[in-house]
Amino acid sequence: PRQLAAVQTCRGSHTHTVVTDPDDEGNIYVYGSGTSSVRPGDELEGCSDESPSEDPNTALFRIDVIQIPLTRPEEARIVGRPYIFRDPGSGAIAGLWKGGDHGPGTQSTRQTSQCHDITAYPEMGLAAGACSGNGILLDISDPINPVRLDEVVDPGFAYWHSATFNNDATKVIFTDEWGGGGRARCRASDPREWGADAIFDIVDGKMEFRSHYKLPAPQTEQENCVAHNGALVPVPGRDIKVQAWYQGGLSVWEFTDSKNPVEIAFFDRGPVGEDVLGMSGGYWSTYWYNGYIYGSEISRGFDVFKLIPSEHLSQNEIDAAIEAASTGSQP
Repeated sequence: PRQLAAVQTCRGSHTHTVVTDPDDEGNIYVYGSGTSSVRPGDELEGCSDESPSEDPNTALFRIDVIQIPLTRPEEARIVGRPYIFRDPGSGAIAGLWKGGDHGPGTQSTRQTSQCHDITAYPEMGLAAGACSGNGILLDISDPINPVRLDEVVDPGFAYWHSATFNNDATKVIFTDEWGGGGRARCRASDPREWGADAIFDIVDGKMEFRSHYKLPAPQTEQENCVAHNGALVPVPGRDIKVQAWYQGGLSVWEFTDSKNPVEIAFFDRGPVGEDVLGMSGGYWSTYWYNGYIYGSEISRGFDVFKLIPSEHLSQNEIDAAIEAASTGSQP
């Protein structure tokens, strides 16, 4: 591989979301949202970390839309910086969660000024953003000008980390990376709603909360554990996800009934250290690909798993998921 271009942004970039447009076959687009501090203006002209009241052109409260011409990728450039957090009534740029807690017994949540992760489903014209203090739903039918359709909060969430659509885009799962992924948050004493998944149904362009899912097996004080990255297992007619939980292992769980998610398989490797908590092991992410689950394990590389039939999942369904993935029908 060789570098063809470099596009500088004011806040760097944490994750990239590739977006295609069926009406524009000559370009692809990348949504970028940096989670770092803002570059100084003398490093990159036009960058500002001022509040919107001080500088309406602040680099906060927006994402970067980068256009990449397929025949001239070296000409990649920023073509938009939409304020996707704007208040639709007042027009205020900082229009969503202001930061702080949600009341007695809740924890502090970051201000919604950036997105940790945006997941796009171009075939459906939708994207979901896990954006610090909010989960948001975007209409991306015009990729350069995404429009926010809805936003949600959860009093149990500390940091909205990632988003996953089901295969027909009727549901979206958001994860809460409570404690930044470096703390033991799956103990028997921890609230079930904290550091968990929140499942929403998408109804007429709005998100309606249905339930939470959290790793059902309690973990020890020595295991950093919180909801992290995962992927769909494309069993036809069912909504199934395989998900990483750091040292909590991995969980294969079903949310076909979004009000009653249930675990159908798991692997728990146990703590890396017997006496101390360390972020030196566990699954960062899990991926389903052509019949196998690949877990990126922090301390030892990656592990490979194969699903076997059980009372929760038949061999025919496993074979159908393999066929779905190999024919490219999985988003």
